[in-house]
Amino acid sequence: MFKILKFSWKMGLALALMLSLLTNLLFLTSSAAFYTASAAVSAVAGVSTVAKRSAAELAKVTTNLTQEKAARKKFQRQLSETSTALTTQRTAKRAARSELVTKIAEVGAQKRLVRSLKDEIADPLRRMVTYRGRQVVVREVVETTVSRVSRRTVLTSAREVGGMAAEAIPFFGTAAIVGFTALELHDLCETLKDMADLQKALDPTAVENADQRKVCGMKPLTKEEV
Repeated sequence: MFKILKFSWKMGLALALMLSLLTNLLFLTSSAAFYTASAAVSAVAGVSTVAKRSAAELAKVTTNLTQEKAARKKFQRQLSETSTALTTQRTAKRAARSELVTKIAEVGAQKRLVRSLKDEIADPLRRMVTYRGRQVVVREVVETTVSRVSRRTVLTSAREVGGMAAEAIPFFGTAAIVGFTALELHDLCETLKDMADLQKALDPTAVENADQRKVCGMKPLTKEEV
């Protein structure tokens, strides 16, 4: 009888050991079984098991990660919107700065024009004009023209006075008249050219005077024609 009990005890112990190994193996290979058993133990014993606490912590961590991802996406979206707004502002500021520079240049040009007009009104002879291919003031053009015409007039007058005696000489008087006439035509042509240059400097749209072409194209009579 004792042997039977001893044998039964050993067999029960062996079966319990095998059942424990099988249970541990099942728990290790199947998380669902582990959590099911843990839930059953927790329900029966009324205590929180490691698996339940781990599941709760895992759910909390998962929730936190989900919230962090959502917050990160929201932050990235706000950052993108802010970056776009800053880019738009920079573009607008750049355009405004360019427009301001243009306006300043226009105002500067207008100021210079007003200053130039004021100078011309205060002293019209200070206005810049083109005279014989050069940029000079009106005063210089007038002075140059007056000087050339005056000098030419003095020479013509002196030549007239001096030629009166030569014109009275027989035979030579005719040649003197022809020569003086040619010189007078040349001086008159040059005077008309000076006046035309003066007119063109003061009015660039002025056309060539027909009298200038006519006078400058005249040929004096020869001695034989006289």
